[in-house]
Amino acid sequence: MTTPGEGRALAALGMPPAEIEALSMARLRAAAPVALPPPPADEVALRIAYAAGDPALLGELSVPVEAVEAAVAALARGAAVICDVAMVAAGARARLAALGVEPLVAVEAAERPLPAALGAATRAAVEASSRSARGLLALAGAMGGAVVAVGNAPTALLALLDALADGAPAPAAVIAPGAAPRSPPPPSTRSPPWPPPGPERDTPRHELAHQMGRGERRRLCRRSEGGDAPPQTMTGLREAGGAGNAAADEEGYSPAPRRRRGLRSGFTTGACAAAATRAACTHLLDGEPVEEVTIPLPAGFDQRFAVEDPRTGDGWASAVVVKDAGDDPDVTHGARVTATVAWSRDPGLDLRGGEGVGTVTLPGLGLEVGGPAINSVPRRMIGEAAAEAVAAAAGRGRGVTVSVSVPGGEEMARRTMNPRLGVLGGISILGTTGVVHAWSTASWRASVVQAVGVAVANGADHLVLSTGGRSEGYAKRRLPGLPEVAFVEMGEFAGHALDRAHELGVRRVTLAGMVGKLAKLAQGQFQLHVAGGGVDPVLLAGLAERAGADAALAERVRGANTARHAQEMVLAAGVRGFFDELCAAAAECCHRRTAGAVAVEAWCFDPDSGELLGSGRAGTPAEVET
Repeated sequence: MTTPGEGRALAALGMPPAEIEALSMARLRAAAPVALPPPPADEVALRIAYAAGDPALLGELSVPVEAVEAAVAALARGAAVICDVAMVAAGARARLAALGVEPLVAVEAAERPLPAALGAATRAAVEASSRSARGLLALAGAMGGAVVAVGNAPTALLALLDALADGAPAPAAVIAPGAAPRSPPPPSTRSPPWPPPGPERDTPRHELAHQMGRGERRRLCRRSEGGDAPPQTMTGLREAGGAGNAAADEEGYSPAPRRRRGLRSGFTTGACAAAATRAACTHLLDGEPVEEVTIPLPAGFDQRFAVEDPRTGDGWASAVVVKDAGDDPDVTHGARVTATVAWSRDPGLDLRGGEGVGTVTLPGLGLEVGGPAINSVPRRMIGEAAAEAVAAAAGRGRGVTVSVSVPGGEEMARRTMNPRLGVLGGISILGTTGVVHAWSTASWRASVVQAVGVAVANGADHLVLSTGGRSEGYAKRRLPGLPEVAFVEMGEFAGHALDRAHELGVRRVTLAGMVGKLAKLAQGQFQLHVAGGGVDPVLLAGLAERAGADAALAERVRGANTARHAQEMVLAAGVRGFFDELCAAAAECCHRRTAGAVAVEAWCFDPDSGELLGSGRAGTPAEVET
């Protein structure tokens, strides 16, 4: 028996947290009283039971696959997350922070005005209800395409259902306690219903995507191939005419369509380079070419790759793997990622970049300046793929050289952020999981974070973060003395860019944008994609009033269709102070995002003329030159 003291009990009997969680999840899966739903919903069900410490709860959950996929896709886009109370937000905040999303808390918005579009009866009912219910409807402007989590206030869920029936913007998914009886879902060719119908499962305590009446479901749910989606789903709530089909935004960009079921994933350049390396090494060792190879991916599974154009010569071999990006519009889709492996005199592995692979010319990327732009995970994967050849060479006092090339890579790189990051002459060999998810924004987000790092590593302490190419161009005209590296086109990833700037000690940031994106920042929304939530016209009306707008103008702004519509109205009325108020509010929110450590100035430009409509700042830095 272990005697406690001096860490003996913990060392002998304790387990690392990751092992505890893995063991607990395995035991939950084995103890499940009912068949689990199909992936990925099974993991969600298990995690709910794990958090509650109650395996019996698995028999009372309704976790539709479609709802899980809708929620995951929304989170991948950086959509807004709205929680009923602070306790629910606290449980999600740490993981959401990794996505650059700060959850909105309904109860904290209870004092904000209700949207004018709500029906009179709903307004009256919510005014007499809980603060959570009222706050949730006050946030209706940010609800479109969002993920709504109701964990503590059933009144908030009921208010949400009323608001949706009144025409409020529909969220992508709702996670909430069940509150109404339901009938078993109809058969579906897409996935079996779960839990199976049963007398004890008519009133589930917890339900992902709360069920609705049949009429509401027909209006709100996407149709599946075989008819209506299962009753408990709330997916595809903004199809035709929604954000994914929007026209070009104020920066002139057309937003990427929303991810849909059935899109194929693909594989990264790093995975392809590792597979090509494995094929070339096998050819070099065995003297025979291979038609396909299988390698482990960091995502946790083995993947088979077809091999093309195997070649060999005196002490070398090469192989090609053609990159398949799935349904993602990746500029490197179809690239012929080539690995050439050769024996060398120096022991160990010498990894080089060949034709079409960029060279790092600036610090800040975590890669050696002057070396090939092959990121850390692909380097490790290539090393593992070449391990057998390296071991064979070591027995003979030799080493192995692996050269990765991508014919046409230099031309591909012109359509990437590589030149701005100081990667010249070709593409980067990238990937952290080995998998490319269709329409994922992960690579763009990573590029923004890298761009901030490169700027700081090259001495910039004043960054210009722009929401797009137009606003960046307008800002450059006003700041001709700043080096090119100081301008970072953050796009929709304001939260990530600000967080990285704060982390690296940047003292001053200028935000360059237009009315729509700045309005989102002013309402505390740091993921600026059009699908991440709408602009709150009530906020815009309040800013107009603060700038001197009369009651009639404020009411018209409150009913504005878009932020650009509000811009047109205040300009026509001569209330130009609106833009200064907007910029000041946006700067203040961003300043708070950095815990007051970064002084922020915001500039609002007219999208067509480039005129500076207004500016505002928060913090006390040295004056930003204009």
